[in-house]
Amino acid sequence: MALSALLTNPRKVLRYWLLALAAALLVAVGASASDGMLPPDGKAEAAASYAKVADPTKEVGMPGFAISNYLATGSLSARDYEDRPTGRPLDTIVIHHTALSGRRLSIAQVAASWQNDPAEVSAHFIVGLRGDILMTVPPSKTAFHILKQAAYPDPERGTPVNWINMRSIGIEFHYDPDSERPTREQIVAGGRLIGALLNVYPDLEVQRIIGHGVQNFADGRRSRMLSEPTYLFMMPNGRTAPNFALLLSSAAQVSPKMVAAIERAGGVNPLAEQLRQRTWAGQAMTYRLDTSWKQNSNMPISQIDPRATTDEALQIAQAIRSRPDRNLQPPRPEPAPFIDLTPRPSPEQPVQPN
Repeated sequence: MALSALLTNPRKVLRYWLLALAAALLVAVGASASDGMLPPDGKAEAAASYAKVADPTKEVGMPGFAISNYLATGSLSARDYEDRPTGRPLDTIVIHHTALSGRRLSIAQVAASWQNDPAEVSAHFIVGLRGDILMTVPPSKTAFHILKQAAYPDPERGTPVNWINMRSIGIEFHYDPDSERPTREQIVAGGRLIGALLNVYPDLEVQRIIGHGVQNFADGRRSRMLSEPTYLFMMPNGRTAPNFALLLSSAAQVSPKMVAAIERAGGVNPLAEQLRQRTWAGQAMTYRLDTSWKQNSNMPISQIDPRATTDEALQIAQAIRSRPDRNLQPPRPEPAPFIDLTPRPSPEQPVQPN
């Protein structure tokens, strides 16, 4: 098209510039897709404001397993942990998701965001999308992965107590279920971590592996049900997530205790359903509790010993790499394969939001 023709026809000039603008937008969109850029994420940006620089970590025992720099230097904030009470067993594992983008924030940045956080939020481990594991609080200490003031039901009395943190280990799987799904590498690594913990801490019970099924509020607001960790433990509708079987079977690759539990349940899928139902029953009980109940634990907070913490982490790392007794039969039946539930919109059939 000649320049003189464009100048004598305003409509053609406007059309030309609109086409040029559209082409530029297509190039920009293609570039952003290829370089992995993501749309704005308010939750991730808020966490990043606490952690402008990733917390350095110290690898212990095996590649992909590390302790945070706060543990390595004994500088963990007193807001993040307290001593465990004597005479109370460490018998429970609670699994969570961080609800932060694993593609935007590293697991070290998540740990850094907890340091000195007035909300007093922490967990013992964070498992990343690539299967990397970061120990952020020693399991020998209490972490605050459930709201510190939360009213959870005592399994013996049915009354509200805040023992859930005192006798549990909290594992955060780092992904945002609104935009991401747990990866196979993440699930397998988390399962092997659970198996290792069952080996190292003898009071831990397979039947006390639960999800963060209820969000309680210390200020008296009404509790609400959760499927957390969503798409790993439960689906949004409360049903067992298919990927939970992979988590348990991965734990069985390490832990004889998990192998025996799968055998008793008649397979990995029946065991997964039993654990979901146990969490669901706890949800129902907790939902009826008076959430205005509140009690401080008032446990002492002793200084983190870097050497003892490194030794504890090394023991866990060695257990992750171990194998169960060959005399034990493998889990039956074969676990369901990993199912990638990540939504993939297409022009023909857009994926509806969950």
